[in-house]
Amino acid sequence: MVLHLGCGLDARVYRIDPPATVDWYDLDYPTVIELRERFLPPREHYTLIASSVTDPAGWTASPASGRC
Repeated sequence: MVLHLGCGLDARVYRIDPPATVDWYDLDYPTVIELRERFLPPREHYTLIASSVTDPAGWTASPASGRC
């Protein structure tokens, strides 16, 4: 599992192209996630989380939040 905090417009998940065994989560402000959704294609095992890194509610959006 990868949890990329404050991902911005970094397209690392597309450059690295992780295997299907890796669940990848990108977390950033809602406006940034909206831009990512507009310009970057969706992928399997890849989840965008629209939240501030300092907002604890955003951390619960990840199914692995109990393991972090």
